[in-house]
Amino acid sequence: MRPMPFPLGKYCAYWFVRKRLGNPNDTEPPEDGPLAVANQRQLARQIVRAVHAAALTTGTHRVDLNSETFLSASHDWQTLFDVVDSLWACARQIGATQSDPKAPAIAFADYMATRWVYRRVLGEDITARPAHDEGFPPSYDGDGKRGLAETLASRCAHIGIELKDTDAFVRGAAKWHLLSQPRAALLRQLPLLLLLAMVIGTQPAEAQLADAGGTADEAISVFFQKATGDVWRGGIATHGEQDLTSDSVRFNWQLDYGSLGGARATPSGVTPGREIDISKNSGVYTVSYVRNYSERWRVKADTGVEHQRVQTSALMTDNRMNMLVNASVRTIGAKTLWRGNLEPQCSWMLQANLATSNALTLERGVRTAFFDPVSVGWFSFLPGYLTAPDQTPILFRRIQLRAELAWMRPFSTDIGAAGHWDASAVFFFTPGNGVMLRRFSGFFDHNLRDRKDATTFSLVWKFR
Repeated sequence: MRPMPFPLGKYCAYWFVRKRLGNPNDTEPPEDGPLAVANQRQLARQIVRAVHAAALTTGTHRVDLNSETFLSASHDWQTLFDVVDSLWACARQIGATQSDPKAPAIAFADYMATRWVYRRVLGEDITARPAHDEGFPPSYDGDGKRGLAETLASRCAHIGIELKDTDAFVRGAAKWHLLSQPRAALLRQLPLLLLLAMVIGTQPAEAQLADAGGTADEAISVFFQKATGDVWRGGIATHGEQDLTSDSVRFNWQLDYGSLGGARATPSGVTPGREIDISKNSGVYTVSYVRNYSERWRVKADTGVEHQRVQTSALMTDNRMNMLVNASVRTIGAKTLWRGNLEPQCSWMLQANLATSNALTLERGVRTAFFDPVSVGWFSFLPGYLTAPDQTPILFRRIQLRAELAWMRPFSTDIGAAGHWDASAVFFFTPGNGVMLRRFSGFFDHNLRDRKDATTFSLVWKFR
């Protein structure tokens, strides 16, 4: 037996053969060996059916096997690589006015990259290339996408494929919004010979809303909220980052500023230093060091400032800046439960933080360390599609349920712990705008004095 590196397209052809021989693993380096099967023509028929069912495409045209030629060649096979070479020679583009000889290589590579992406992100082991595109689950932020890029690059290296610029591939991952984009970016990193005739369409994408601030990098949300007993009030939320000295060191911002005033969530009136109930009216600006361990695990250290707009009297507000130091470990995940009429999908995020910040208590403001665990879960269903001429339809899920539980445990023994829950239901008209009904209760942002308890209805527009 002999190991041999293949281009990604031919590696996919090798996998089609190897799976029919009882090894479904699509990340092992290719290795030749004697073909020990009793009926080689029956093996050929199985491969023809599998390639046809995979719905390989390049552009608007299918790629399939010349089954007669492939079946005729089966009696000459002696080794596994003989089958692969025969499959490769019999692959052809179907329905094109002028057949492109490079189309099979592109289509096979596209299929293998799609399998990797869907398995890592959605937990799906696909057998056919999806007929539609779709966005990343709401738990995937820029770091999750960078971790995915690092995983894809590592898999290519493991099977003997060298990308043209791995660093550029990973750096660009934060801007991915559709699952087709990591596939397209990976194919652009393959040797030039494979890509001379390739046209990869990167459609504009809008990530789905997770809450008023969203989870996608460099997104802006404009929202109008109405709390129980209050009038409509507006606000803006944004989240983004900028690389500094390296991919691991970044400047991050996350802010949420809304209208001042409004109905109190509790009937105590205005307490000096009280935060506004409906919007956080705060911003966090940090320099962060990040390490990803696959797309699902991240370790992060932050230092920076936290800005708060707090109400000091019925008519006056105060701007406060607090030093913030934080360390966290986080894991994310997602799973498409089944395909069909509902397209249900669940995703989650679990994060543990160790932070030092100014805590607002009943007696005073005090600086202390906190242990802050938080868990967030999303459940999305009811598909909608964005369609355009000559473009792949984009799937989005119209209904998204979100639940958050968080706890703040001070290290100071004279300060009690507190937490909050936050639940919302969103109906999306498009992937970027919709309506949200939200209910939250508890203590937020290290304010252990003022309980916030409100029901809000929001109209949300998201821009990129």
